[in-house]
Amino acid sequence: YGAMYQEFDSGRLWSGYNTTGGDPTWNEILDVVSDQTITGDKTFSNKVRLTNTGDAGLATDTHAFQIGTTASTNLIMDNNELMARDNGAAATLFLNADGGSVTIGNATPATLVVNGAITGTSYGGITEANLVDKTALETITANWTWDTNAGGSLKMSDGTDTVVWSAVAGTITVQPTGGMTTIDFNLAVTANSFGGISSANLVDKSATEAITGTWTLDGAVTTADYGTGGRVKDGTDVSRPVGFNTIPVYEIDAADTFDVAHNGMLWHKDAGAAVTFTCNNDANIPQGASYMVHNDDTEDLTIAEGTATIEFLAPGAAPVGGNVTVEQGGIVTVYKYSDAIFWVWGAKAAATASNITVADESSDTSCFPVFVTAATPTSSPEKRRFDGLEEFVQKGGTVVYIDGIQEDSDGSNTLVPFSVNAHPAVGLWTCIPHMVHDHPIFEGLPSNGMMRNIYENVWPKTTLRDLKRKDASQIETLVGTVAFDWFSKDHKMNYSGPGASWWGSDLAIVPSGKGRYLISQLRLVEHLGKDPVADKILFNMIDYLSKK
Repeated sequence: YGAMYQEFDSGRLWSGYNTTGGDPTWNEILDVVSDQTITGDKTFSNKVRLTNTGDAGLATDTHAFQIGTTASTNLIMDNNELMARDNGAAATLFLNADGGSVTIGNATPATLVVNGAITGTSYGGITEANLVDKTALETITANWTWDTNAGGSLKMSDGTDTVVWSAVAGTITVQPTGGMTTIDFNLAVTANSFGGISSANLVDKSATEAITGTWTLDGAVTTADYGTGGRVKDGTDVSRPVGFNTIPVYEIDAADTFDVAHNGMLWHKDAGAAVTFTCNNDANIPQGASYMVHNDDTEDLTIAEGTATIEFLAPGAAPVGGNVTVEQGGIVTVYKYSDAIFWVWGAKAAATASNITVADESSDTSCFPVFVTAATPTSSPEKRRFDGLEEFVQKGGTVVYIDGIQEDSDGSNTLVPFSVNAHPAVGLWTCIPHMVHDHPIFEGLPSNGMMRNIYENVWPKTTLRDLKRKDASQIETLVGTVAFDWFSKDHKMNYSGPGASWWGSDLAIVPSGKGRYLISQLRLVEHLGKDPVADKILFNMIDYLSKK
């Protein structure tokens, strides 16, 4: 039947046969040196080792391993690359396309480097842990959603301060563990968009707040005493009592110059070192401009001549030129008489009963008003002064009963030279209104109506009923009380309604001869230096009564 031969030569395996006894016919079975293409099924029960290290690339043919024809889809491999191709172009490489996990660096931590985009949709969801470099700056352009149903929260920290947002609690919490002092909003924050904003979480109620817009307060406003609080600032240094349109207060504790912007204001100093307010020849300040100056500090305040001169007007004395020193508690009026001259008058020290004096019978009636602080003389010299007071008024003088009349009088003595019935003016279950007429004494204060909150410290507790002069002079009432008796005259065992209506004078001018009396039941003296309303009324009195 012939002969079978095998020969291995130069990396090739040959087989041959001969049926006649001559030379065999040789066929190559295996070539381990040249490229090999296996077209049928081959089973290798041992190793297949490829030593070629040619690079695997899109257009290469020197790589050691390839599945699929080069002109179609194929998978190639070299000694460190695995690549899917399609006729020389890149194709999709699927790892465990039908399921199963893919592990990278299972035994030792390794890095997966992706030189392109990875999308969460195509890969079933990507977490922060394997996408974001937590130590680097990241730009998030889409929406990230945190599921906080289990009580989780989003925390943002700069390493010092932390902001915590919790959807469960519905709050944003700032935990300033370092130097954070403010939270800045670069847009408007409105009550509608944030469910309501209260003063508790926006305004520091114990600190000074600068309000540049308009606040409308529909309800009642409760404030502290005007001298210690309850002010609303207008700008940086002008304040006024809450809820009232009255004298603006210029809070100033440093040197300044009288100007047109603060005309008509109360210049109030309550702290700092000794300061100087200067009067200059300023054409912008209109003639007749006036400033009230109140020194509430222990350090002196000087009203000084600048380019204008100063004349201090004292009762019964010639004007005195030069600077004016206002001590603690003093309150004066600065008045622009002309471009070159400012007048100053008032109390250069605290105004009290001890430094408000009366005049004797020899006083010049052309001087400023004489103030009577109490109609209860305790010595013969004091009684003689009252004896001459009526003559002083008859000649044209002005006398002010600044503390009012507290007892009834029939007008038969010189202490109270008019008849009057001093009547309580404090209401019980019914109010007793005090009506203020429009008059220069109330310039800069509410008038033509009832005394309201701004007069809370000065309203009278006693009014004067049936105020009369023997000569039947016409009395001018500037502040009056209107009320009615609480019980009718028929009241015996049961209440039968209120009694008759009546009225009284709280502030009245009583003419006498060529002069006049001004009787004030207002509580001014006890509140001088404490309530600017009392100060304002007193100096309006002086200004009005000093004009002939």
